Amino acid sequence: MKTIINNDEERGKILKKIHKLVDLEENAKKIGSEGEAYAAAQAVHRLLTMYNLSMDEVPLGDGEKSIDIAETEMFSYVSSYGTWKRHLLLIICEYNFCRSLCNTFTKRMCIVGEQQNVAIVRQLYDYLVNAFMRLAKEKWETTVTLYCSNRFVSLPFEIMEKLYGKEKKPVFFKSYFKGVEFGLMEQFESLKPTAEETALMVRHEEAINDFLSKDKFYTGKKIKHKPEKDDIDYDAFYEGRTDGRTICLNRQISTQNS
Repeated sequence: MKTIINNDEERGKILKKIHKLVDLEENAKKIGSEGEAYAAAQAVHRLLTMYNLSMDEVPLGDGEKSIDIAETEMFSYVSSYGTWKRHLLLIICEYNFCRSLCNTFTKRMCIVGEQQNVAIVRQLYDYLVNAFMRLAKEKWETTVTLYCSNRFVSLPFEIMEKLYGKEKKPVFFKSYFKGVEFGLMEQFESLKPTAEETALMVRHEEAINDFLSKDKFYTGKKIKHKPEKDDIDYDAFYEGRTDGRTICLNRQISTQNS
């Protein structure tokens, strides 16, 4: 059954939607996703038939919006508890169409990507750093208090911390943040990207690579993650993993447009 297009504005929206689907089909083919490519092609055919349009009317090629890539200034990832901030940014970038670059000599890093996505990543990074630091402190204080409350009368926290073993604190925090990494990745993985988002990832990756190819200081080397030398506090690790899985991300990430 044919559907009547009432005005030019409605017609433009439909043609734009078809254009996006054609772009999606091409990008799905690039990454070998034949299922997504076929689904996109079927959707194009369905819309053309429904509105009695032809491919000659669809604005392709020159009508596609280019992706303008930008990068932030370098900022520090130094922490008393290892390189967890660097790992955190790497995870956020991976799932939000950006790339994180770092200088291990200066302990600084930056975000590269489309300007809107860069702003989203930086906002989310700042939010999560503050949130996980707050949660880690709360969990540490609870652990110390529970340990001491069964053995001693009520004491100031500073004294309880010494009695519990202040040398345990760095291990607790590092273990917690290691758990956060796993939990956060699991949460992002559970938010399965749509076919359109998968295609966007391909387009942004290509645009970022093109941008970085013009930077004579960019080496393209990936940093190898060294295994942690410290003992793992498994209770702290699983606390962090749970918080990483469940922390709210929706309010921090706005809609991403190509």
